Amino acid sequence: MKIRLATNEDISAITLIKKIEDPIRYTKRVIESNQGRSAYLVAEQDNRVIGQVFLKYYGTDMYPTYPNMEDLFVDEEFRTQGIGTLLINECENRAKEKGHTKIGLSVNPNLNKKAKSLYEKLGYVNLGNEPYLDGVYNGVEDWVIDFVKTI
Repeated sequence: MKIRLATNEDISAITLIKKIEDPIRYTKRVIESNQGRSAYLVAEQDNRVIGQVFLKYYGTDMYPTYPNMEDLFVDEEFRTQGIGTLLINECENRAKEKGHTKIGLSVNPNLNKKAKSLYEKLGYVNLGNEPYLDGVYNGVEDWVIDFVKTI
């Protein structure tokens, strides 16, 4: 298992595991990662991309003072094997290396209960905000709440 920065060559594999074709978004993430503003990471096993996460060092509009992880995703075949945790740990380590003491993320508490439980287990704390619409993905509204962790 290896975690590394994503490249343009990974975009087709990311599309396959996520089942969302969005090459423009993925390409922008690779470019931004190459510029050092973020880290677009993939988990790779046996030369196969099996997970991904996008770490924005500049945070979000609501919380711009600390990095934010978004779009953590592990191929269904490889879930419950600790890959998500490895990707999260890598994000936390990279944020610390940049001098940050906090890291945030958002999760849909209704459609993604397993992820919410994982984040809580790893020390992420719900900021208590009301769910808000993060976006519409494959026709499904994604209503999320925010979490933060001191690292």
